[in-house]
Amino acid sequence: ERAAKAFGALLVHAGMNGDFFSRVREAQRLTVFLCQSDGKKMTRVPEGLFIQFRRDMRPHCFHMSILFSEICAASGIPARLWALENDDFDGAGSHSVVEAYDGPAGRWVFFDPAQNVYAMKDGRPLSFMELREAALEGGKIVFMGLDGGGESLPGPAFYRRLARNAFLRTANDYLGQY
Repeated sequence: ERAAKAFGALLVHAGMNGDFFSRVREAQRLTVFLCQSDGKKMTRVPEGLFIQFRRDMRPHCFHMSILFSEICAASGIPARLWALENDDFDGAGSHSVVEAYDGPAGRWVFFDPAQNVYAMKDGRPLSFMELREAALEGGKIVFMGLDGGGESLPGPAFYRRLARNAFLRTANDYLGQY
């Protein structure tokens, strides 16, 4: 509850309003800001937010996905997390991504806060399952930077390798635990 109130205050301060993509881009901007690292630890995440996150570790995709999804939810955009695993299940080949619900369009849209991207095909944003299908079938996917940038974006091979084993996380109140 304290975390939700803190995010609510951040969102009011940030002026989270506008269309779906404007709000999602602002959620990404806040996620990146909160996850800024001095190379050893996150420097702006509120104390105690991630108990399991050791002070000497840098933020990774799971933490960024939690923050991004919670910021989206606090701004009125439903969001859910996906866990991706490569075929060897060694933990090193895992990744976390998010889908946010675009109410006016009536569909879920894939976002990867750690890679700062979303995916498009035929001029429309993809859900995670659409991205998974296109990646596994070798379809043409265009990755767009959430911040408008297009440099250093992952290609379909990155998600093809991880999308074979995908798990929708059903317990999405991660911040409520801290």
